[in-house]
Amino acid sequence: MNLSLSEQLAYSTVRIECELKTGGISTGTGFFFNFLEDKENNRHIPVVITNKHVIKDAAKGKLIITKANEKGEPLDTQHFSVMFDNFESFWRLHPQTDVDLCAMPIAPFINEAEKKGERLFYIPFTKNLLPTE
Repeated sequence: MNLSLSEQLAYSTVRIECELKTGGISTGTGFFFNFLEDKENNRHIPVVITNKHVIKDAAKGKLIITKANEKGEPLDTQHFSVMFDNFESFWRLHPQTDVDLCAMPIAPFINEAEKKGERLFYIPFTKNLLPTE
């Protein structure tokens, strides 16, 4: 399957929906990123990265990811989502308070989808795509 750069970028993002402790709603997006855990065995830690303000005070939250067919191609009209209670607690906040970024490990989310027989389609960013100084 040959995807254009803009299509690849679209599948690198995830919709985030939050129910706030105050009763309000917050929506935003994040992007998929794979941190290299073990270079020799090509093992990665998959995460979603978003802004702290998107998940701030979220009592419940949901990530919505495009499903894939048996060939591994995206099914644009079908999505897999899971709701998390105490959503904000799943995120690792950037230690600097003035940096509006946070990350959530998503391996459990991916494993849950696989246990249910679901295939997910997303394209994660990796460190080699980041510019150096």
